[in-house]
Amino acid sequence: MKDNIFYYQKELEYLYEKREYFIKNYPKLTPFLAYDSKDPDIERIIENLAILSSKIHQELDENIPHIAESLINIVSPNYTNPLPSLCMQEFKFEQNSKENNLIIPKGTLIKSKPIDKCVCEFKTVYDVYLYSISISEVFISSKNQDYTFNLTLQVNKAETKICDLGLEKINLYLGNDTYMSSTLLLYMHSYLKELKIQSLDTDEEFFLNTYNIEKIGLNPDESSLSYNDLGFEAFSLLREYFFMPHKFNFLRINGLDILNNCQGKTINIEFKFSKPFPANCIFRKELLSLSMTPIINIFTKSAEP
Repeated sequence: MKDNIFYYQKELEYLYEKREYFIKNYPKLTPFLAYDSKDPDIERIIENLAILSSKIHQELDENIPHIAESLINIVSPNYTNPLPSLCMQEFKFEQNSKENNLIIPKGTLIKSKPIDKCVCEFKTVYDVYLYSISISEVFISSKNQDYTFNLTLQVNKAETKICDLGLEKINLYLGNDTYMSSTLLLYMHSYLKELKIQSLDTDEEFFLNTYNIEKIGLNPDESSLSYNDLGFEAFSLLREYFFMPHKFNFLRINGLDILNNCQGKTINIEFKFSKPFPANCIFRKELLSLSMTPIINIFTKSAEP
């Protein structure tokens, strides 16, 4: 009610101001609109017109947010679209599986366990390179100004060797500890100077170039929220980072096909850095994973308008 009175008074003041302007410019009609006019119908007409126009202005003002929202939905829908559920999913071979390697492509459909007969559908965001190998140890060391991060991997099957896995590349998830994962990402992309792989069984040594360490999550085709995205690419990255920062805690190790002749069962990947780690950095193997990927609750459905 207060809003109605405000619009009414505003319109009435406007009409009175225009009446004065009209009287000054058209003096012959002054008797019909002057304040001392004896015709009460003139005042009623002005008041009724103020009521009508105040209603129109009130409706326009109330619909401005809806107009702006509709316009944004057309021009840049990613600003107003709701964000779907996003979480992390780890894959493992079944205990009696005979497979040594498996590639799970991004976009693979995953269904949750039924909750009150409702099954949620998710899609993988990254490719998953699944091998019959696991992380057995993680530690850091230093020697002669070389500061190393060691990642020890061990084959899960007794009769299988490294050369039987068909290794090509792995996606290393650095965990959900913000400080540890951010520190390791910084060192991998800024201070890495040498990458060596050693078989702990046969003492074989293999060397990789540092450019085999690849960032994950920054390319447009790796975006989890790129559906119907017509906006600024940097905004999508920021939105993903604030919505789920763990999505960027990945790096890819390429060029692992050099291990196709390795006869050992346990290898140590040694990352050498030019700068020591902070004293409070304590890495644990439980935080890392070789078969993790973000998954997002997006799926295709046919709907009737």
